[in-house]
Parts: sequence; C-alpha cells; structure tokens
Amino acid sequence: MEQMGKTIIGTYAAKSGLPETDIKAMMDAETWLTAAEAKEKGFVDEIYPAEGQMFAMAPGCNSLVAKFTRTPEQLREAMKTTSQSENREEKAETIFSAFASHDWATAIRAEFVGGSINEEQARQKILNKLAEGTTPCAGPGAYNVYSGNGNIVGDSVKAALLARTGLEKSEKDNRYNGYTLRELARASLVDRGVSGIPGNPLGMVGMAFTHSISDFGGILADVAHKSMLKGWQDSPETFQQWTKKGTLPDFKTGHRAGLDGFKSLREVRPGAEYKYATTSDRSEPIALATYGELFSIDRQAIINDDMSALNSIPQKMGAAASRTIGDLVYAVLLSKQKMGDGKTIFDVTHQNLVSAALDIAGLSSARKTMRMQKNAAGAVLNIPPRFLLVPVEMEDRATQLIRSTSLPDAQNSGVFNPYNDALTVVTEARLDADSLKAWYLLAGQGEDTIEVAYLDGIDTPYLDQQQGFTVDGVTFKVRIDAGVAPLDWRGLVKSDGGA
Repeated sequence: MEQMGKTIIGTYAAKSGLPETDIKAMMDAETWLTAAEAKEKGFVDEIYPAEGQMFAMAPGCNSLVAKFTRTPEQLREAMKTTSQSENREEKAETIFSAFASHDWATAIRAEFVGGSINEEQARQKILNKLAEGTTPCAGPGAYNVYSGNGNIVGDSVKAALLARTGLEKSEKDNRYNGYTLRELARASLVDRGVSGIPGNPLGMVGMAFTHSISDFGGILADVAHKSMLKGWQDSPETFQQWTKKGTLPDFKTGHRAGLDGFKSLREVRPGAEYKYATTSDRSEPIALATYGELFSIDRQAIINDDMSALNSIPQKMGAAASRTIGDLVYAVLLSKQKMGDGKTIFDVTHQNLVSAALDIAGLSSARKTMRMQKNAAGAVLNIPPRFLLVPVEMEDRATQLIRSTSLPDAQNSGVFNPYNDALTVVTEARLDADSLKAWYLLAGQGEDTIEVAYLDGIDTPYLDQQQGFTVDGVTFKVRIDAGVAPLDWRGLVKSDGGA
C-alpha cells in the first residue's frame, strides 16, 4: 500500500506540477475538490459534462465513496438519489420483464421508475390492462371468493359442528347447517368423491373415520379441543388470580430462589473496586408431573347424534384439568410441607402467623406482619398485601369488610374504612374443609408465593387423538404437564381467626 501511495503521489505531481509534499498533505487530509478547483490546480484540462448537471459519477462507485469520512454533504445526498433510482430500475426489470411485448407496459414502467406510483399501484395497473376486453366466465360482475386453507368441505363441516355446540355463530350460507353427525360423516366422504361407501350406518361412519381422503376424525378433534379449552377457561378456579406462573423446560427437578438477597447496594467511591455480594443458597425444588384422562367418540355416538361427546364431555375434561391444578395449589397452601429451611410455610419462625378475627384490627395486624418481613440480609421488604383469601363461610363478612366505605362495626357510620377496595376478596371452597375461621393475606400476582409451572410455559391442556383398535371411533387424551411448589413464605400471612 505504501508503494502504491507513492506511485499515485508521483502521478498527481507530474500532472499538476505541485510538489509531492503538497500532494501527500492533500491525500492525508482526504481533500475533496470541485471541478473548478481541480482545473485550477492542474489536475484536469477541461470540465465536462454539459450545463445543468451538478454531479456525475461512474456506475457502482456509491459504496466506495460512502466509505470516506469527509465526503461533502451535497455529494452524499446526490448518492442517495442515484441509489434510489438504480434500485427502482432493478425492481422495474423484475416487474415488467414478462410484459415487454405490450405497448402499454412502457408507460406504466416510466411512471414507476419516475416515482409517481409505487409497486402496488404498478402491479394493479398491469392487472387492469390485462383484464381489459375480457368477461368473467360466470357473467359480468359475478365472482366467487373462498378464503381459507383450501379445504372447503372440511372447513364447512367444522363450522357447522362449532355452531351446533354453541362455540361459534352459525354461517348462514353453510350448506351443512343442521346436519346430524351421521349426515356430516357421510358428507365428508360423498362430497370428496369417495366411492364404495358402505350402505349400513356403522360401516359408513367407520369409513369416515379411517379413509385417507376423509378428515372427519380430525374435524371432531378440532371441535372437541375448542370445547375442552372453553371448559378450562370457564372453570371457577381461583388459583390463577394470585399464584405465580412459571416455566420448566423438562421433567427434571428445578430450583427457585426466594426473596433472600441483598440488604442494599454498597457505595462505590471514585477509583474504588466493586465487591462481590454474598447471596443465600436457599432454594425451593419444583418439578413437573403429567395429569390426564381418556375419552372416546365411537361410531354409536355419531349414529345417535350424541353431541355430548363433542360438547359437554370435553368441556368437563377441561374443567377437570383446571381443577387438578387448583387441587395441587391449595394442597400446598394447607399442607405441612417442609420448605428449604426445614419449616412449613406458616411457622412461628417465619413470622407469618397471626391470631386475629377478620376485622379491621385483624387486617391491620396481618398487613403489618407482611410489610415488616425481612430477607436473610436483614432488609425490610415492605411487601404490600393484594388479596384476602377466605373460605365460603366468611365470604359475606370479607366482602362487607372490604367493600364498605365506612367501618362496618362502627357506631358512627361516617368513620372511613381504610381497607375499602384495598384488597381483592378471593373465596375458595377448599378452605372450608380445613377451617371455617382461618383467613389469609396474599401478596400480588407474580410475587414469590406459590408457583405454578408448566412445561414450556403452555398453560392450557393438550388434546391428543388416536384412531386405534380399542374403540370403533376416535380416542382422545386430555393431559396437562404442571408442577406446583411454594417459593417463599414472606408474601403469605395466615390468621387462625383468633381461635
């Protein structure tokens, strides 16, 4: 590179008559010259091109010139315009190459390259020109549009079934509306051109389940899956309101750190080194397990038009899946399960137990207990309670206490209730079997209380299907992979009701 630089300096010096030291200084400074300046210094003899053209550049030089650090701003702007023009020319070649033989293409191309129309408008103009002088085969103004995955029969059959289950609204133009399951099974064969359909109902339905062209079994699975999810979503479970949702990648035991941590960050003075903090090694184990059941839709159900196999049974399965997770959560809350420190969730050493009735004084005591919790480093955590969890027996009392603007038991009804709408009341029937008087304060959703973890974060049940030899129809498996474990006791306070 050094030798090349010397050669260039020598060439410029010979042409201009300037000293080589001046040429080198100009190169080192990345000096840009106008045409007039270049002629004045002897680098050029004449100035071209003609009048009115401010800049001229050899094709392909844009990327090279852009690498310089002192390129004049006017030249940079000109480069952008040139680059855009080149890009539109390249795009025009792609768009119009197939229509080069048409006279009208030249005018549309000129509009596009000139920037007066965009690509979408250019393509629309091409379509309009191609359509000139043609008539739709169904007559002027007539057209048919189908938007979907190409499976017109299957989509229509599924839409009719979803309308019968009440999961979706009926499509008024669907020819399969009002068909029984048996009629839909036959339609899934006949309307696909399948021949050799058995005359007896059992044989016909069996073929609808097993024939390679028919997707009747898959359609039933789609409808059953939507019914199952409705059951899951509509289930009256309460754990989703306050627990923490987590993810586990596999079935190995995971470990979660709780609220143990640092007291505060240390000041780092100018020039001083940062120091490593000491953290607690306490953690809580959590692992996934699989929960599931089977149900089937057999040929008899199809022939008898038994819609419960597609509607109520899957919904009940979905609700059962949600109830299973609820059972796990409240079993952890009410059990004597040991945590990582060897103590149960509610223990005197955890300082999260109070003995108070459900009244203003009791709520104040429990709230103070939660706010004053400390981590292992001694820092006060100031955790605000967000939920009041009560058994059904105490629901009315809790609602009155939280919803009243004035103190419920005060002789003077004008005394302000400090807990008015300060907490969300959660009523859980599972608590009644344990105690009719005990109640709980819980930290906000997502705080470290009790975690419900799902495999890969999928927090809804699966529905798998199998067409096998054990049933003349389709067998469905409802399953969910979940794990429940306590994370930390400091976001949970229990009162025994002042027993």
